[in-house]
Amino acid sequence: RTAWKMAHKQWKEAEAALERARRAGTEAPQALETQQAQVDRLKDKADSNLRALEALQREQGETGGLAPQAPSQPQAEQIDAGRSDTAAPSPRRELELALGRAEGAVRRKAAALASAREHHDEEHIAQLQEELDVLEREVVERSRHLRRMEENDHSGQGEPPA
Repeated sequence: RTAWKMAHKQWKEAEAALERARRAGTEAPQALETQQAQVDRLKDKADSNLRALEALQREQGETGGLAPQAPSQPQAEQIDAGRSDTAAPSPRRELELALGRAEGAVRRKAAALASAREHHDEEHIAQLQEELDVLEREVVERSRHLRRMEENDHSGQGEPPA
């Protein structure tokens, strides 16, 4: 929980600083892009810490959710690496991690596409848009799969045997 709170606070502070820099208009476009990339990385970190926390709470059977909800990114794997148990992650946990990685990839690709559009880089715009479409479909499919798993868990059916 502490890791998530710290990461969330860092992300919010960085996002606020970026917004102030944009309003002031004194930063070069390249500097703003660099700041935006940092904000995205911090958001990814906060999101993955939140996912890891929620997964840990489910595994421990705790009830009650967290007020702010956010998507995820691969730092959750680093949290898992620091855990003392050596059991392989459950299929649901693996899906949550994969979903987080896919969501992060979508955010990064969307930022790259926005940058290409700003620079009128027509050659890369089409390629990036195509890649973004594929990533978005992947996120939608993984989200649906995770939702089905959660619905099965809540209905008492559990996961089907492999």
